[in-house]
Amino acid sequence: MKGRASSSRVGRGRTAALVALSLVLLLGLLGFSATPTVDRHRKPTGQDIDAAHALLEQVKAAQAVGTLAHLRLTTSQVAALGILIGEASGVERVKAGVEGDLLVGRASLPVFGGWWINTAVSVTGTHDGFPTVALSAGRLVLPKAASRWLAEFSRWMLMRKGVGLPPLDDLVPLMRVEGGVLTANLALPPGSDLITRLVGTAAASVDEGRVVHIYCRLAQAHEEIPDPQLVSLVKGAFQHATGSDVVGYNRAAFVALSFYVVGDEAFSLAPSAAAEVARCPPPHANVLLRGRRDLAKHWAYSAALTAAFGERAAGKLGEWKEVHDSNPTGSGFSFVDLAADRSGLFVARGALDPKSASPAAHALSSVSEQDLLPVVLTQSPEGLSDEDFITRFGGLGQKQYRDSVARIDQHLEHPTD
Repeated sequence: MKGRASSSRVGRGRTAALVALSLVLLLGLLGFSATPTVDRHRKPTGQDIDAAHALLEQVKAAQAVGTLAHLRLTTSQVAALGILIGEASGVERVKAGVEGDLLVGRASLPVFGGWWINTAVSVTGTHDGFPTVALSAGRLVLPKAASRWLAEFSRWMLMRKGVGLPPLDDLVPLMRVEGGVLTANLALPPGSDLITRLVGTAAASVDEGRVVHIYCRLAQAHEEIPDPQLVSLVKGAFQHATGSDVVGYNRAAFVALSFYVVGDEAFSLAPSAAAEVARCPPPHANVLLRGRRDLAKHWAYSAALTAAFGERAAGKLGEWKEVHDSNPTGSGFSFVDLAADRSGLFVARGALDPKSASPAAHALSSVSEQDLLPVVLTQSPEGLSDEDFITRFGGLGQKQYRDSVARIDQHLEHPTD
């Protein structure tokens, strides 16, 4: 009997080993890997953010006058865009660049149980019209036509959401990868709000009718009794946060506040509402937080970004704005601005959580300026050049910087301390 039991256990062990081996082989065939092939990317620098900003401004300028945007990107600029895409998406292992005559982007994506999918996209040569893109995931190489199918499907989905995109070959009439440089022509419909609508498609669902209603109510009240203080606007926005969908109301209220305080830059958060608010009284020219217009804008925009895109996007954009400002033409990295960003994010987080939405809205209807930005945080370092910021705080992601942000968050969690 003992011999039979032992033999049975050995048989089961062999079966389990064969099943495990088969699973590993299957995962390998499906493109999974036990190890990532792309290292964690570094944190973005001021030069990285400058490169992305310059590219966006070039595209917007060309669109405004109805001409082609002639883009020319070196491998360092492509690498910068890859880093920013990774940071924005939360994918820690992204790498992009131009390797001779090959434009390539790689990413290692965690899946489950320690397994990874190592993906790659690449373009080479000259393309008259939308380029042929090679796609792979591990050992799996997709047919060349797959990139065109995916692009056409994406265009179809965007058009269903109201984004008017031209045919792919009209959108990208030329792309060339040669000698470590990517050149491309990009054609966007002139005078349209295409970029605004593209941004808006990634936003959470916002009740745009509510946005207009809240905005117009605030504008009317402040036309009758002018009050330039952000705290007064916040109180007014949340005085009527009642009903079964308090989270939806709060989301719309943050977007309406950003329309009023920030203006055009916030319109991509609810493009249809942006067209409607023009019929309401104009906003007060100088809304203030702690006596400063810039701090009111930082707070309102960060809260609205959190409402529309989530905490990660709001936090990253706030940091990138300050790093961009640390460049020679900017006003310098400001931890006071960053504190206003973090405060808007913190307040929106509580107001958008179904468990705390109602009490958060009630608290905002009687909020104080100390709640919006503790006075101690107005004494934080400001006007830091890129060199000063790196010397004193090490750059984004470094311990000195993380510790400084943690201190800001501690004051925001306990504003009366």
